[in-house]
Amino acid sequence: MKLLVSAEESGALKEVICVKGTDTSKQQAPQPTSIKTFCQETRNTKIQHFILYKNYVVAARQGGSICIYNSEDEYAEVKKIGSLYASAEDAFVSLFELGEKIYACTEAGNLSIIEPENWVHTSTKLKGPISSFCGDVSRPGIFAYGGKETDLTVIKLDTMEVLFRGKNVSNNRLDLREPIWISKVAFATNPQDGPDVYKLVTVTRYGHVRYYDSTKGRRPVLNFKLSDKPLITMAKLNDCEIVCSDTHVTTAKFNFKNGSMLGKFQGAVGSIKAVHVQDNVLVTGGLDRYVRCFDLGSRNIIAKVYMGTQISDVCLVEANEEQPEEKPQDVKPKAKERNDLEEEAEDDESSDEEEMWQRLQSSLAEKRKKRKLK
Repeated sequence: MKLLVSAEESGALKEVICVKGTDTSKQQAPQPTSIKTFCQETRNTKIQHFILYKNYVVAARQGGSICIYNSEDEYAEVKKIGSLYASAEDAFVSLFELGEKIYACTEAGNLSIIEPENWVHTSTKLKGPISSFCGDVSRPGIFAYGGKETDLTVIKLDTMEVLFRGKNVSNNRLDLREPIWISKVAFATNPQDGPDVYKLVTVTRYGHVRYYDSTKGRRPVLNFKLSDKPLITMAKLNDCEIVCSDTHVTTAKFNFKNGSMLGKFQGAVGSIKAVHVQDNVLVTGGLDRYVRCFDLGSRNIIAKVYMGTQISDVCLVEANEEQPEEKPQDVKPKAKERNDLEEEAEDDESSDEEEMWQRLQSSLAEKRKKRKLK
């Protein structure tokens, strides 16, 4: 397997190559084939998010710059786009590729659209604060966002027309308003849905998972309290399942259509800050400085590597197994062959002894003849 991990302390990008079963916490377990460091900067310019685009790594760094690195040339920097922040306190909240364009959105609502052909970018402004921004894969040009006191909003980007706006859940038992703080958004629209149907799933800083269906109103169809801690990551698996994590130790698999917990991924001793799913493998990284790979079906851990740094983002580049070269081993003969070999060896030894005694006898006979002649 091949992984990319962004280091929070050094601002670097680390490349990890390992096999399934790797565990750096156990001496007897397989160890990583290699861990290499590239693109090192400082903590003040750490990588907040990064994605793969063809043979490039596109990284959004603290300070408001996006750097493009060539993965086929030891991650040499190809282009740097700067000054994308609204202020020094701003931060990138989303970075993704959709329709041959790369989108980067900041907390203040600064949206940058990058053309990978020449790495030229254009900018537009959204109403912030924003904690998550995403696009609809099945319908180009349709995007959604949400944040702190910014409820779920679906827009047509080229005209900035609002197509759907979520409505807050009902007041609680004390008739107090529920606060809004969406941390992650993802589209859950099916290809067979009509052009005016919008289905989305969100997680919140108040531990809720919410599922919206525009055909059933503006309020969420499902509102489930998954954790007492803020939910900060989410990866959509299919049309009804997600993986999300909170600021404590919980990383869970959840069905957002029927509100059922499908299981938890164990092992973390700190907050998981990044998740990535590919080829039925879940990769996680966070405060405990370990990058872990899980099998999505069984939820068993298949690789665990200590990185020596807090992790801000992770990506599974290749899930193919790379087996280490095996040393040739001496083939042990079968029982019958061993017996035959032993018998042959005994025969050889006995024949050698006979030859030796014959030589001695002949030499003694010659000596006796010589004595008689004297």
